Amino acid sequence: MSADTDNELVYQPATAGNDIEMSEGDRVEGAGVESDAHEPILDVPISPSNKNCEQESTLTADGRSNLKKILANDRRKLNPAALEREKKTMKVSVKLAVAALLVASTAAAHSHTVKRWTLTGFSNPESVLLDVSHQVMYVSNINGGGPTGKDGNGFLSKISRDGKMLEQKWIEGGLNAPKGMVISGFKLYVTDIDRVAEIDTRTGKINIFYEAAGAVFLNDPAVDADGNVYVSDIAKSTIWQLKDGKMSVWLDKDLPHVNGLRVIHGNKLLVAGWGKGMHDDGSTDSLGNLMTVDLATKAVTNLGNGSPVGNLDGIGRDSHGNFLVTDFIAGGLLRVKKDGTFEQLLDLKPGSADLDVIDKGKLAVIPQMMESEVTAYHVD
Repeated sequence: MSADTDNELVYQPATAGNDIEMSEGDRVEGAGVESDAHEPILDVPISPSNKNCEQESTLTADGRSNLKKILANDRRKLNPAALEREKKTMKVSVKLAVAALLVASTAAAHSHTVKRWTLTGFSNPESVLLDVSHQVMYVSNINGGGPTGKDGNGFLSKISRDGKMLEQKWIEGGLNAPKGMVISGFKLYVTDIDRVAEIDTRTGKINIFYEAAGAVFLNDPAVDADGNVYVSDIAKSTIWQLKDGKMSVWLDKDLPHVNGLRVIHGNKLLVAGWGKGMHDDGSTDSLGNLMTVDLATKAVTNLGNGSPVGNLDGIGRDSHGNFLVTDFIAGGLLRVKKDGTFEQLLDLKPGSADLDVIDKGKLAVIPQMMESEVTAYHVD
């Protein structure tokens, strides 16, 4: 992904019907208010001379109802089995209430997001990137053959910011399994297994491929202020650097299967860890977390306490300065704060890949690789 930028134009969708909030004046009056009404009074005439004898009663309707309640209560006291059944019923009610609270809390967490649009017509999309200069977005498509298949079938799509297909195959021919993308000037850098393609965004032509001898699974690139490009190799837990037209290993230690990259604060590389002990199916023995790498010293530091977060893929930023990351294996969108704590904003299907966050951190655009679609969510 690209370095942080503040010069993008904000797209305003035509409709905002999902942004309605309830004001103070809209609250329902009287909800939960206790009544001051008194209980009805029993009207039971009893002969003072013979309280225990049966006699005809002139009970009112309310009186008869209350008497039934009293008698029922007395029967519960005399019938332990009935009392036990009532206790069990109360326990079930409590459990249901707790479950309802949990559901409500989950719904409240997901209320931070609203789906804006979904676009189909892709083939295993892996990455989405906004081109600020041209106000369009690019989507990389692996298009079968697997993430390391050198079949020449990969292509790039061009879409609008509001989710319209502009060119399904904007760049085709020459790409194998294109994945992460980053822009520097009018140069679009795209990872492609063991090389990086440089594309001119003005002409839509591939200028050159930079070979990374020994690389296995180049994934996500990022660029610093000097135009140097950093590229993750998730299979070899390595970060490469493209500098002065040459690819070389930049860092190959203290990185547990590094995936997403992003330059922050001008002097640090934010790294999304996939996790430790990766298996052939992509699963790991432990989950990954966010880390930072000092661009000058190459010192690696956990973001916060390094608590496991997920099998992390793309990195973006929300409007509050927090990081939005995708979990590829489990599927989902998470918000990670600067202290490393996190919350899950969306439950998504597996294959939630390299997102971009646009509109000043308000719109997360997520490629769903397994579903071959791209979906955008408004994020508070």
